[in-house]
Order: sequence, then structure tokens, then C-alpha cells
Amino acid sequence: MGPFKGGLLMFVDFNRVFKNKSQTQLSVPSAFINYMNRSLPEGVKYVVDEDGNCVITGTDNSISIGGFSFGLTDEQKRILGKNYTDKDVYDYFYNIQKPIPLTMIKDGYILLNGHEFPVEKMAYNPLAPITYVSGSFYMLPPKFPDPFEIKVGCDKYERTLTVSRIPHNSVSILAFESRKEDPLYIQYFVDKKKQSLTLNISLNLEKAESIKDIVESTSIYNAYLEGNGTLLGHKLAAKLCTDNVKKFNGNSILFWEKVLKIEDYLEVSFIPPKGNVDSHTICLVEQLYQNFINKIPIRDNRKINHINGNWNDNDTENDINESIGDSLFFEFEVLSSIDLFGIRIELPSLICVFNAVLRDYVTKGEKQQLLLADESKEKERYTSIMCFKTDEELAEYKAKGNDEIINIFRDAKRPQEYL
Repeated sequence: MGPFKGGLLMFVDFNRVFKNKSQTQLSVPSAFINYMNRSLPEGVKYVVDEDGNCVITGTDNSISIGGFSFGLTDEQKRILGKNYTDKDVYDYFYNIQKPIPLTMIKDGYILLNGHEFPVEKMAYNPLAPITYVSGSFYMLPPKFPDPFEIKVGCDKYERTLTVSRIPHNSVSILAFESRKEDPLYIQYFVDKKKQSLTLNISLNLEKAESIKDIVESTSIYNAYLEGNGTLLGHKLAAKLCTDNVKKFNGNSILFWEKVLKIEDYLEVSFIPPKGNVDSHTICLVEQLYQNFINKIPIRDNRKINHINGNWNDNDTENDINESIGDSLFFEFEVLSSIDLFGIRIELPSLICVFNAVLRDYVTKGEKQQLLLADESKEKERYTSIMCFKTDEELAEYKAKGNDEIINIFRDAKRPQEYL
């Protein structure tokens, strides 16, 4: 902490300086102020504040004030140690961000630039004099600097955290923490005497606002627990203390990375769930990941029991009736409606049905319906599906040709087989 800072008042514009001045201030003659300044120690002067008080300030923006002793509690003395210095006191109270209690060595007087000076004259109003009787004195430490940014990361990701210095009941240990509103939180302590840094890291996914928050925060959290975390772009060479600390599930990170890739591919912003993810959602994510990223169809566990259509000509109806009981392959296009993490998406889809037998053909009003059954107990019918982002992508995929598509869709795996 440096010396107390004073103010330098410069008169450069009459209207700007005097337009809003109170009548009290304007009524203190400059000649009177000059007269009072003659009795002051060298290096200080009076200036008039907006309330008409003549306040001591330094002629070079600084003054020296002494004649005090520190009013420390027994606990504060214990923390400072037996042979503490004035600097230790300043550092301590700056570190805890509390005023330093002061006691005047000579009641009613301080040392101003090395000269004994009455306290009641530090701020003096000649039009409304105040006499000092008793009071408490404190020295206010400067405020901590504004919050700043640091980067924490791992091999794949990096996040920028906003960090603030926080009070800490110590002389030499400085404490810092990131925003508690973020899913990834760090708190670290710099010991100036030992030249060491201690860092704590924690994870709270309820505060994640995006899928990216989840992926990056969990990956970096695990990296720190594994000793592979980075700080300001540099790997930390640290001694880890991970007692009773569990890493975030690695398979869960892989799951959320897939969700993030799907999000990027579809150009949407999913809403992170507040609870656990059910098995249906896990399988749906795996299906879309294989469809979009790996360009692979997925075998659907659901069975298609009937196919609706509109066949009005007699020749078609005759052909269908003649095919009842036959094993048939079906391929058709649909618009799949999917709900995923708060977003409803309609996706052009290609569906293939295998091991199906045409069981019957019925007419309902103007619509016709094909009823399907399994080819046999050993060869149950199944469906393979592939979703696309656009109709253009679907058309491009179909350009492969029916034979190649049939082979690819026939060998499709269930989502669970990829998990």
C-alpha cells in the first residue's frame, strides 16, 4: 500500500467549474484559504469541497500521515505473527479487504508530513466550525483489481473463466475464484512465501447453459483429476490430491460429444436437460450420430405392421392380392418427426423393411392398407432407417443404387451395439 493520495484541483473553465457550485463553497474567499495554507506543513494545502469544507490534500497529490498505532485484535496479531512489520499489516488488511483500525498516539493530533497537526483541522469549515471530541480512525485499503480472464483446458478443449480475487484471512496467501454461476468452477491460492499454487476444481452441470458447456467442462474436469489439465496454455506439473473425488463418467462425455456433433450438423441449439437422460434418448442420439456423422443406417427395434397407400387401379390390386403370403422387400421415404433436448426436428428419412410377408390387403374408405407379418419364427421382420438433414442429401444417397442400399440397410446394427 502506498501513501494516501490527495487531489489536484485545476481551474480551466469558469462555467464548468462554478456553474454547479453551492453558495457555501463560493462564499469561502480564496484569500482566506491562502491565509490558512500558510500555517500548514510543507507539501500540503487546503482545497474547498462541494460542501464548503476546507480539506487537506497534497500539493503533489500525496501526503504522509502518521502518529497512529494499529488497533489490532489478539486474533489478528496471532495471524500476523510475533515479528510483524507495518508492511505485513498493510498486506493483511488488503488481503481481507477490511479497514485498519487506528489509535492516535497523542489524542487529538496526528503527524502530517512529519509535523504534529490537530485532527479537527484536517477538514475545516470556517463558516461552521466542528470541534473534535472523540472518534474512531481507520485506514482503508485499496479495492481489489477488477475481475480478469484465464484459460483452463485439456488436450481437446479450452474454456475461458472470469476470475476475481477474494478476501483471505492471511498475510501472504492470495485467494482467487471463478464465477460460481458457471458449470466449471475453480478456486486457487497463491502462497507468496512458499512460491506455490493450490488449485481446487469442481463441476456442477445444473448450471450448464449449452451442450458445449457440458462437453468442455466435463472433459477439462477429468483432465485436471488425471493430471493432464492446462492453465494459461501450459500443462500443470502438480501433485494431485484426489481422495474421495470421482471422475465424470467417460462414456457420458462421449455421449455428450455425439450430441454436440449432431447439434453442429443440424445447426440447432439443444437445451441441456436438468435430470438424467433416459435410454430412449440415448438410443436416439446414437441413431442420429450414425446417420449424420458416420452415414450409416440403424436397425430399428420397432416393427412396421402395416403400410398405407392409395392404389386405385385394378391391375395393381390384382398384383397385390396375388402377392399375399409372399416374402417382400419394402423401401419407402417418410418425414420423421423427432424431439430431442427441447428441439423438434422433421427429417427426411429412408426406411427399408426386411423379412416381411404380405399377410393381407384391405381397403378403408379411399385408402388401402398392406398388412405385414414375419417371414418365419427364425426370420422376424425388422426395419432399418436412415435420417437426412435435407431432401437433397436423401436424393444424393439414393443415387448409390438399390442393390448397394439394400446390402447396407440389411446389415444395419441396433443403436445398442454401438454403445
